[in-house]
Amino acid sequence: TPDSRLVVAGLSDGSIVTWNGSDDGNEDDLQVVQAHNGSVTQLAVSPDGTTVASGAVDLDSADATEDSTVKLWSVTDGGGLKPSDELTVPPAAFGLEFVGDGRQLAVGGQGAFAMADLETGKVRRAELEFEATRSLAAGPDGTTLAVGLGDGSVHIYGVDSLTEQGKPLQHPGRVTGAAFDPTGKVLITVAARVSLASARTR
Repeated sequence: TPDSRLVVAGLSDGSIVTWNGSDDGNEDDLQVVQAHNGSVTQLAVSPDGTTVASGAVDLDSADATEDSTVKLWSVTDGGGLKPSDELTVPPAAFGLEFVGDGRQLAVGGQGAFAMADLETGKVRRAELEFEATRSLAAGPDGTTLAVGLGDGSVHIYGVDSLTEQGKPLQHPGRVTGAAFDPTGKVLITVAARVSLASARTR
């Protein structure tokens, strides 16, 4: 979490574990919730550290065209998680990112990504022409979102309009990670074929 109070981890059995960071080896410091039927493949923590978002891929399901569910959890005073809300989003892929002050959540998917308003519950979608997201990164001011795809391209979208801005960047392999620097002017991306790139965004 941003305040370094908790470590949050998603497991292949669908559970989420929180740990308060103590080094005394006490198992009571670990708290577990059963969150999803499939492997927890993505987690995000809100900027204020009070909310955790989780997404999963059901490895036993052969249908990648059905909408999936992202779950929201409130962080308790004791460091555990309690259910807060659920969002219906595009078919599961990779990428989960709180945007700006945490009132919006970007969710990656198959053939689309979504931007969910956590106050109203409204979910907006942007189509990706059959490509799947592999990573997401929100600019620090909450106005831009970098979307890394399986074909190695990285696209910059405006958060309010969900329209693409400028030309995409290109890697030789799928884009597995992306992050803006604190100024929001530089985007760093990494691809599966061990390539690293940085680009000025403005």
